[in-house]
Amino acid sequence: AFDDDPVFRYLYPTARRRRWACRGFLQAIVRDGLPFGEVWAAVDDGAVVGTAGWLPEGAYPPSRRRAARQLVAAWQALLTPHTFRDGLRYLTETEKLHPKEPHWYLAVIGVEPDRQGEGLGGELLAAVVGRLDETGVPAYLETSTEGNVAWYRHHGFELQHEVRAAAAGPPVWTMWREPRD
Repeated sequence: AFDDDPVFRYLYPTARRRRWACRGFLQAIVRDGLPFGEVWAAVDDGAVVGTAGWLPEGAYPPSRRRAARQLVAAWQALLTPHTFRDGLRYLTETEKLHPKEPHWYLAVIGVEPDRQGEGLGGELLAAVVGRLDETGVPAYLETSTEGNVAWYRHHGFELQHEVRAAAAGPPVWTMWREPRD
């Protein structure tokens, strides 16, 4: 689902390295979210075809222990001068912009490329945003795919910032969603 992600393509230009690195990063994010009970999956015939991992209010920023566990899980993916320098820049710059007010954080969402456009991503979002609307809690996310900005807007998110952490790298957009009545 993240093979066409501009930041992953920038950090990992070769398909093999990108696939390996994406797997490590995304597994670390999902493992971090599992204890909070808000990792959702779209399953078809026993195969996971989409996933969304949310961190509920108060779960972000991660504790030192959780942050260390994520870094260890993703460490090998950062072990080139290019990915270490620029990857850390992306992480640092988006971290600075992460809202401090109470919210839920959509840490990751992805659907298998051959299943995109079927509404699975919207269903994965709906599994949580409906509850957020009922309880009056906002949501936050980052995306590095320009086309996703319009898709998230369709689901109530509004653009906050554009971040270009590495001079030669692609931008990342931060987005915020106020609960709907």
